[in-house]
Amino acid sequence: MAGLRSDQFLMWILVLLTVQRHACQAKMFEDNVKILSFNLRMFGDAKMRNQAVVMILTEIIRRYDITIIQEIRDKDGSAFNELMTAINSDGEDYDSVLSSRLGRTSSKEEYGVIYRTRTVQVDGIYQYPDPDYVYFERPPFAVKVLLKTADNLADLAIIDVHTKPTDAVEEIDKLTDVYQKTMAHWDGLQNVLIAGDFNAGCSYVTPTEMKKISLRKDSHFRWLIGDDVDTTTSNSDCAYDRFVAAGDQLQAAIVPGSARVFRFDEVFDLTVKEMKAVSDHYPIELRIRGRVDRTELAKFDRDLSTSFQDSTDHARADVMGMFSTDGDLENLGFDISIDINSNNKKFIMALKEDMTKLEVETAVDSIDSSNPIFRESVRELIKLDLASPFMSGLPNGQGFLAPYDSKYSFTVWCEYDSPYKCSFKLTRRNNNTDLLT
Repeated sequence: MAGLRSDQFLMWILVLLTVQRHACQAKMFEDNVKILSFNLRMFGDAKMRNQAVVMILTEIIRRYDITIIQEIRDKDGSAFNELMTAINSDGEDYDSVLSSRLGRTSSKEEYGVIYRTRTVQVDGIYQYPDPDYVYFERPPFAVKVLLKTADNLADLAIIDVHTKPTDAVEEIDKLTDVYQKTMAHWDGLQNVLIAGDFNAGCSYVTPTEMKKISLRKDSHFRWLIGDDVDTTTSNSDCAYDRFVAAGDQLQAAIVPGSARVFRFDEVFDLTVKEMKAVSDHYPIELRIRGRVDRTELAKFDRDLSTSFQDSTDHARADVMGMFSTDGDLENLGFDISIDINSNNKKFIMALKEDMTKLEVETAVDSIDSSNPIFRESVRELIKLDLASPFMSGLPNGQGFLAPYDSKYSFTVWCEYDSPYKCSFKLTRRNNNTDLLT
């Protein structure tokens, strides 16, 4: 009996240590919420009979937390149910919602949203009211989702749309009304992602027509897939599939650069025939930033810096003159010092901190134009780096979660011995104290 108690005691110690170990390894950044939009091209029984296609579709959908689907032609629902069974066959836990079968003709389609239940919860559906099909061939279908692991974005409405190609201009223009009614249905929810096959390119929507579309002209809407992107697997080159984001929180939460085409043929090494058997469209994807432990993030100092070295060999007199007590840099308030690196190489340095962007630009412009170290190309590069989105700090972008001070440090350093090359560095510090407010 004593031995049993000893074993039980050791077991509970092991459990406690395991829990503590996992607690210590809690992630500062949750995984991003991954979203896909995909026109499955006449999805139904025939496509489900092709096991190679089913395997590829299953693997694609499992990569994402939310998959927004167009062109489900499955009359009795059996094919879509089989797809869901295949997706969950390896212990995954996905669920789905479907619209009713929609369309002016006997060839009807359903919209669908497949979601990973561990990270996403569906909180309601909304069918845009167009029962007589006055405005849309397939009236858009909306789903409200709760994002369990997103950062500063608790809920989101997704509007799924597949326009009629020959009516694409009119239907896309009408999407502003769809947005307004969807927002009103959910008590003013402004964070809305419009996704799907817009047919928004080539002959269906010309560049001239695009400029007149209200969804494009209204600054509240951000188009995330460019007009020059090819979303088709055929020989055409058309930006049919799109994401359009509305709402400040949603737009801020989208990871910069994450909205793009997912070329599944390259990932799965498919032939052209195998690729086209899946769909005549490439899916499009984006990511929403995962939850951030800001208490943990505030423990780290992270600076934005950009620097470059000029490979020009300067004369010693020019270098020493610029760093002298009556030289340009000291007259501008820079601190001059000598530094030796780990390889015992000596540098002469000039540093000025707490400069505004304008002060950096003014300092660069005020240096004598005949100065061989601050030649025109160097001035241009400094200003280019200063004005770059990177140095500005993309608001709420991945990697720029910390707020950054509006002040800059500017450093110039040159080799103390031949060949006297010089380098330049701009640094912007983050303000960790704001992370906890």
